[in-house]
Amino acid sequence: MDVRIGSINGGHTVIGDHGRITVHPAPAALDTAVAALVAALRQHRDELADPDAVRAAVATVREEAKAPRPNRERLSAALRDLAAGAGGVTAVADATQAVAALVQNLS
Repeated sequence: MDVRIGSINGGHTVIGDHGRITVHPAPAALDTAVAALVAALRQHRDELADPDAVRAAVATVREEAKAPRPNRERLSAALRDLAAGAGGVTAVADATQAVAALVQNLS
């Protein structure tokens, strides 16, 4: 018996038992969320609990988000710092959470 298999292509393909697919956020989605975060920070800059910490954290977030392979741990740490420095500013907290949700899906 002669068996031949040609090319097999697929976008999200799982083979075998207990297979799992991880879908990573599109870079554009992360860019959009980071832009919204920066806009919220600009709008509420006078309300921030620790503006210096926020500036440093957002610089890290922007740098990592533009990297070809963003570092999830570094981004998460910067987002925690940003949230702490923002204090109780709801718009900033919401924007930070939106970025954090996308970061969780990075590999």
